[in-house]
Amino acid sequence: MKSTVEFARVHAREMLRDGRAVAAVGLSFVALLCLFWGVDALVASATTTSPGLLRRGIPLVALTGFMAIAFVLTLVPLVRYRSTGVLSALATTPAKPGSFLIAHAGLRFALVCAEAATLLVLAHALGVRHAAALAVTLVLGGAMMLSFGYLLAARLANLDVALQLAYLIPMV
Repeated sequence: MKSTVEFARVHAREMLRDGRAVAAVGLSFVALLCLFWGVDALVASATTTSPGLLRRGIPLVALTGFMAIAFVLTLVPLVRYRSTGVLSALATTPAKPGSFLIAHAGLRFALVCAEAATLLVLAHALGVRHAAALAVTLVLGGAMMLSFGYLLAARLANLDVALQLAYLIPMV
């Protein structure tokens, strides 16, 4: 338990040190929300009725945000740890690899929950019904994207390939 807490602190510091990746994830999430809101406002000012693009775009915003966390903040750091030998060095210590991964996944899942909470507040403000179903769907979708990021991280060893996949997969 103590090693998991220490690993969580280390992962949090590492995430803060890599500010560009965190900023890219946060800005892509906020920028997509602002884009949909801006188009809604523009169309509403021209036609006096809102098309509801922001309301209909919540799944796309969620998927994009969760993929950014799964690939940029999960896949790339784990492949970097492997390529620089951090994971090999960890195997020679008394710390358990499970606590390393639990701490790593816990921080990423907290970010997924923060994005899901933001989208739930937005959905409530937009009058979306079935908030409980939406919350479950968002959390399960975020967990699915994180597991996909961990699956790719387990298979990849080349950091360049991981970076390319992190930026290409969301576009596909």
